[in-house]
Amino acid sequence: TILDNNGNSDWMAGIVLSNASPVSGDDTGTVLDDRLKSASARGKGRLDCPSDIILKNNIISNNASAGIYSDGAYKCYLLNNRVSENDKEGIILNRGTIGFYLSQNTLEHNGCRSDQPDDDLKDGLAGISLDNAAYVVLENNNITDNYGGGIKMARTAIRNLVIGNVIRNNSIGQSGVYGFYGIELGAGLDGKQNPEVDCTPAYENIICRNIISGKHYSGIYIEEECYINDVFDNVIMDSEVHGIEAV
Repeated sequence: TILDNNGNSDWMAGIVLSNASPVSGDDTGTVLDDRLKSASARGKGRLDCPSDIILKNNIISNNASAGIYSDGAYKCYLLNNRVSENDKEGIILNRGTIGFYLSQNTLEHNGCRSDQPDDDLKDGLAGISLDNAAYVVLENNNITDNYGGGIKMARTAIRNLVIGNVIRNNSIGQSGVYGFYGIELGAGLDGKQNPEVDCTPAYENIICRNIISGKHYSGIYIEEECYINDVFDNVIMDSEVHGIEAV
């Protein structure tokens, strides 16, 4: 059980999977970012990232950052975890996360952003965010009542499978300016791309057999420049504007 941690950097999530060395102090996020850039400049590979890890039956709640943050980990299993009430995303898969399997997890009421810096408040924070990930399977998860969307493929998301999930009412943070989606396929057009890894819009993802209901701006949103994504056999109900919206 992981509760009530106060740091709001991604590096201060409830559980962090990373090959970066931990440091102390208020500048943890900046120091780790600089260290990763330095390692990348030296041509250091990512095979020393965490792998073959099982995270199962945890309760991760009320943290000022995300519930779980993966910084390039690979071949890990997230099973039957309850991730709720975290101020940022419930789960973030980033920086080349590969080959994760997520099943029977419950993600609720994540992404309120009440403890975040002003510059971060404009972004929607989803239940699950695939910021930079490939070959991830999201199957039979319950993603409900999150503030900034259900599943968000924010930048480069390649060949992921989203199947058989219940995705309900994940637009609590919607305003007159920002609307959020049950599932979103992005193209890295938000100005936050890392050119070393965010090299392409989302492509060759499969989204099928999900139940998407409740308040969303659109059930499924596909951003401009995303390509060769298969969307079929989903049940989409109650969206405010579109069932499926492709720009």
